[in-house]
Amino acid sequence: KNYNGHIAPFEEYGVKGILWYQGETDCDHGDDRLVRAYKNAFPQLVDEWRGVFGEDTPFMYVQLASYDKGDDKVRFDVVRDDQRRALDMAKNKNNIAMAVSADTATTEATNIHPDGKDIVAERLYKAAKNLIYGDKTSVYEGPLPERFEYKDGTAIIHFKESSISGGLKIKDGLTKLSGFKVAGA
Repeated sequence: KNYNGHIAPFEEYGVKGILWYQGETDCDHGDDRLVRAYKNAFPQLVDEWRGVFGEDTPFMYVQLASYDKGDDKVRFDVVRDDQRRALDMAKNKNNIAMAVSADTATTEATNIHPDGKDIVAERLYKAAKNLIYGDKTSVYEGPLPERFEYKDGTAIIHFKESSISGGLKIKDGLTKLSGFKVAGA
């Protein structure tokens, strides 16, 4: 229904790329089946749309922002991890980009529509410059974990080098990193 009404009309036109910003509904029902289904449904959406618009069509999407309703039924953390995993689950792993938004809000994480959309737009712009217009100097990924190691009771996370241009930084005014969750913990 949604595809036929909103996407199908564009099938006869060429597209340079696809921008996608969605996922909240998939984690706010208290129904774990929806959360688990997202893991496969999202990469399938990427593959199916590329089947219509071209296998190498750039697909750029926004990872869900930080949100804490104070309710264990809302699983933004799980869907965010599934969105990250989609980078490797799409059939064609080329020309796919995820704009991280977990760090963009200046308001409390209790707002489902956080501010900081200008930062998200800048990240999507950088991805489009790289994937669509070939500007390989435009860094758009990050941070993406590559591997983990555990040493003396400490978890050490190694990030994909291309995803942390200049390294990780603590936001102005903060003295420590916070807000991290270990998926599956």
